[in-house]
Amino acid sequence: MSAGRDNVVKVWKLGADAGSLVRIHTGRTCEVAQLGVSPDGRRIMLDMGEELRILDRDSGNWLGSLNSRRHGRFQGLAEFSPSGRLLLTASTNQRLQLWRVPPTPEETQLLRRGNGQNFHRNLAGGEIRHFIIPSASIVHAGVFAPD
Repeated sequence: MSAGRDNVVKVWKLGADAGSLVRIHTGRTCEVAQLGVSPDGRRIMLDMGEELRILDRDSGNWLGSLNSRRHGRFQGLAEFSPSGRLLLTASTNQRLQLWRVPPTPEETQLLRRGNGQNFHRNLAGGEIRHFIIPSASIVHAGVFAPD
């Protein structure tokens, strides 16, 4: 995957066909310089100002989104955790945010079958915690510990 100032995310094929372009996702705001890919490689992110969309890498289908309306626009980074269940993002108002990732369609089906009445409560992909950065710096990099 590559994301540049041309407002698109490009998915490339690696291996024997290295360098062949597979898909282009348009509509980026280009404010998130470091867009992550899920650990399994199946989900990618598309930054759209106050919204961060999670897309299926191959089909381009929208799988979920995170909204930061009250907390500034997404900026700098958006990274998946090693488990793929959390995201770390930075925003324009000096906040680092930790998010629960919305479930994949497969996970949604499993939750639907197993939870019945509590189904909607378990699907929230929302902010878990935020951290205020004391200076007016923009965060450009971040990582999760493997555990």
